[in-house]
Amino acid sequence: MKKIFLFILVLTAMGLFADANADLLKASKKGKLQAVKNALEAGANVNTMNKDRETPLLLSSEKGKVEVIEYLLSRKADMKAKNVYGYTALILASKNGHIEVINLLLRKGAKIDERDNGGFSPLIYAAKHSHGDAVELLIKKGANVNAQNSSKNTALMFAAYSGSPNVMKFLLAKGAKVDLRNSSGQTALIWATGDGKLKSVKILLEAGANVNARDKRGKTAMLFAKRMRRNDLIQLLKEYGAVD
Repeated sequence: MKKIFLFILVLTAMGLFADANADLLKASKKGKLQAVKNALEAGANVNTMNKDRETPLLLSSEKGKVEVIEYLLSRKADMKAKNVYGYTALILASKNGHIEVINLLLRKGAKIDERDNGGFSPLIYAAKHSHGDAVELLIKKGANVNAQNSSKNTALMFAAYSGSPNVMKFLLAKGAKVDLRNSSGQTALIWATGDGKLKSVKILLEAGANVNARDKRGKTAMLFAKRMRRNDLIQLLKEYGAVD
């Protein structure tokens, strides 16, 4: 009888802890600091995960909830935790442009060039999503400006593709290599031309991009410009020496 009673107590406790963990995940995502504290006091695990392996720290970092993040870190939240996509707290903060969170995580020892499952670094994500302030902060703190993801794409390539002139100019000023190639042999210029980004193309040409670079299939920026019948791009490329 005693064993049955103990077994029931254990099951009850497990249920309570499960509820506390669910409450912690929910409160962290919404940035409800007091609810986070209450859940932890009720026995929640600070590093509990949902089905996507998202921890309270990951959820609050994605949403930019600074006070919650500070508290979770004070309770030994794991900054190295990754979700199913390999996102860390710093990657999520950078992807969403949360400057205060980026600063906080770096002060607490987050690795500035950590990568997700696709090889994306915090800087690459910040550039891809046109978060200029985040790009500047990460570079200032020592991020590798020429980091490449698993497909060898760089922050400059993504900034050119997304049409972010200020981000592009900053990256170039900080040493971004204009003619780095991805796994398909494409340069930032080929990428930008292929997506019709006139301003990006102009910035890259002014920075000395090889106007006649060919990818692994032999395609040049000029070829893409002609396929799109973009006379403005064709004229600009010719001004910088592009051959037909």
